[in-house]
Amino acid sequence: MPVLTKQFIESLPPDGKYYPDEGSKNSIPGLRIRAGAKSKVFYVYLGRGKPLEKIGSYPAYTLAKARIEAKSKLGMDADGHDFKAERRQKKEVLRGRARKAHQILSAPEYASLWEPYPFNAGYFMCLKLKALDAEIYRKHLLAEYGIGVIADGDRDIRIALSSVDEKDLEGLYATMASAARDLHEGNGGGE
Repeated sequence: MPVLTKQFIESLPPDGKYYPDEGSKNSIPGLRIRAGAKSKVFYVYLGRGKPLEKIGSYPAYTLAKARIEAKSKLGMDADGHDFKAERRQKKEVLRGRARKAHQILSAPEYASLWEPYPFNAGYFMCLKLKALDAEIYRKHLLAEYGIGVIADGDRDIRIALSSVDEKDLEGLYATMASAARDLHEGNGGGE
């Protein structure tokens, strides 16, 4: 088997196969990369009966970073870390945030400001702004309130729900509503 190098990884065909990290003094047992049609992803094999543990996509994860992360995951596994339970717990946290955000955003006091989109992955909350330009709102929110969102088109914004604790959602959306009202009252938000 060829040694994993940057050149080798970049030349991999999108065949869906796993290529192990072998044959080098820096190789990490269990590290492998899978070359798919859309991406190349590093994984680490933790042993019989355990699923492959995803590390990250190349080139965001270089081979050197993937080796460090694989070592870390192998050490955590040796110490008895339960990756499956960790994934379940993270999923539940995101579900809780999504439920809470939907409950807050559907409140009548926000109806004139935006309409929440249905959740898809739980990482982002998407809103359709009413009578505000998304880019103007984004800039105002950042400059005046220190809150960063992503403007996506003329009226849509995305909020990184995964980076906000559930207990902070109500305050976040109340502040965002204040920013929207600033623009409505100042007539600086578009329509």
